[in-house]
Amino acid sequence: MIIISNELSNNNLIFIIMKTLVLSMISIAATIAAMTACTSEGDPIDNIDNGQPVEIKASAGIGQIITKTAGVITDGKDVENIEFVIVEKESVPSDWSTEALKATDATINTDGFKFSTPQYYNPISTIKSHLIGYHPKTEGGGSRSNNVVTYTTITGQEDIMCTGIVSGNKEDNKTKALDFTFDHQLAQYTFKIQAEDQQAVATWGKISSIKLIGQQTAATLTLDTKTVEFTGVSTGEITVGDEAKAFDATDPVNNAVTYGSPIMVKPDQTNMKVKIVTEKNPGIEIPLTVASVKSTSYIVTLTFKATEIGATAKIGEWKTGVGTGDVQ
Repeated sequence: MIIISNELSNNNLIFIIMKTLVLSMISIAATIAAMTACTSEGDPIDNIDNGQPVEIKASAGIGQIITKTAGVITDGKDVENIEFVIVEKESVPSDWSTEALKATDATINTDGFKFSTPQYYNPISTIKSHLIGYHPKTEGGGSRSNNVVTYTTITGQEDIMCTGIVSGNKEDNKTKALDFTFDHQLAQYTFKIQAEDQQAVATWGKISSIKLIGQQTAATLTLDTKTVEFTGVSTGEITVGDEAKAFDATDPVNNAVTYGSPIMVKPDQTNMKVKIVTEKNPGIEIPLTVASVKSTSYIVTLTFKATEIGATAKIGEWKTGVGTGDVQ
């Protein structure tokens, strides 16, 4: 008969319990490690499911553009000086002037559209991010106060553009980018010069400068309504060009040549005038009977005659329009 002491039995029991606990802890640790590997930060879907931030992705283009001209923003052209404002609410705000807006810069280039810093949707899926983009942010003396951008020194080279309100949230836009279109808010004019005959060439000489006169050169852009309002007195000048240029040397009658740079000005104008200075004339003002619709480009051809200047207009590369003007 074998007798086992109580002390030995107790020691064996303690050893068995300790061994069981160690094995259980190893098993639990292995399970946790496997779960952690499945929910790493590199898995965007799990990030969304775990309530982590979802980045706002977007694409953007320029509306109603065909050609690339100086000062004019066109699709496919690098664009900087863009700013977006963002508000987070369940629905689109009715009055953006009272909202606390976030802001971020953005660019458009050959690599696509990019925010200067990553933007994220609210982690609560019922709260949407509502965005508006505009350009330019600072050109033309631009500065923004909440939803209103003020331009104090418009020169005619500022292509003021604005997007509509685009909204998204973390659930609806997990894999879908927001799509923005920057629409032109001004009218564009390109000026060309030609002569009626050789006598007109001799009478006027080279063209020294052309300016659109009687202009307001300050404006505000209200972002949520995409509304541009010009302010101040109508005594400003928008310079088309101020360098001496001759008529076409080969055929000044049939070959109209472009003078200066395209300008972008207040739309919906009537009774516009240009002031022309030539080599042999210190200054003459002529009226322009030309339509003035935003997002529309007009080509204004000035025909110099021995006794007068006639002005005709046709639609350029944004849209279509006609107009005439004469001065004697």
